[in-house]
Amino acid sequence: MSKLQSTWLWQFQVKTLARYGQIAFSQSYCTLQQETNDYEELIKVTNNIPPLNEQFNSNIALFRDKIKNEWEDPENQNAYIIELKVNRCELTDPTENQKRFCTLEKEKLNALFVGITALVLNHEKKQINGLYVKTKEDSFVFQLWVKQGGADDVFQQIDDFYKMNGIDKGLAKYQLELKKVSTSTPKKELAKRQFSESFSKDREFSRNRK
Repeated sequence: MSKLQSTWLWQFQVKTLARYGQIAFSQSYCTLQQETNDYEELIKVTNNIPPLNEQFNSNIALFRDKIKNEWEDPENQNAYIIELKVNRCELTDPTENQKRFCTLEKEKLNALFVGITALVLNHEKKQINGLYVKTKEDSFVFQLWVKQGGADDVFQQIDDFYKMNGIDKGLAKYQLELKKVSTSTPKKELAKRQFSESFSKDREFSRNRK
């Protein structure tokens, strides 16, 4: 068995409770396996999760070394998000905004999920704190939460991975977003600041990558 340097924990959170028959928000959040550094066991969990295209408004999280999947965790302070968004394959009559994103078939979507999971687990520099997968009504969002100092390195790896999997760079949304979260920061002010910083950072990466 392959042992990793870090231990990892899968968690699953349902946001639309009625769709899953939940009666309380606390019941919508659960761990999918014991924390472990066993690579094979962690990959097997992806087979036990319902296919992404069968999920709506859920969050799937994979974080290392007891880091919480929330911005208030000190390990996530000043971290970056590397984000990829793709449309649901059954999406019909997409809006102009939705046309900006790739549409992947079911098999390729699940292969992408497993592939990104493997990339995260095999990244030994501890630059990646965790992976977040969000299933929405019209799309899927893959987020990597990355240490500030490792953002460039991880971004290049993810960029190469996307191209290897045939994701059209002209349609896929690449976003590198800087988060500076403080528990004392008012939410409205925080949202404005994050939008400004992410827009600035996104433009910077666009210029550098031309």
